[in-house]
Amino acid sequence: FCIGFHCRSAILIRLTATKGSIIHRIHRNDEYIEIVLRRILKFFKNYVVAQKPPESNFGSNDRTLERIVELTHRIAEESSVIARIPHKDIQRCQPFNTPLLR
Repeated sequence: FCIGFHCRSAILIRLTATKGSIIHRIHRNDEYIEIVLRRILKFFKNYVVAQKPPESNFGSNDRTLERIVELTHRIAEESSVIARIPHKDIQRCQPFNTPLLR
């Protein structure tokens, strides 16, 4: 997500099963990137490297979690819709049992 130094935004494409697609532009938030990466690294170190399963609700007492949620809401509110693509215009693959070549 928008990790390059000169990257100022990212494009997110949401695709639903029945309602088409919405394309969003999400603006970069350096505080968000830093907090989320630190949390991921902490999880990796404490559980993956340590080969220890996380406890229930791991990190729920982590004070940064509230800030992550707050920033997530703000980033979502500040995102802009670039386009809406109707379901009928979305190319879907055929069922898995349909031969590709007939």
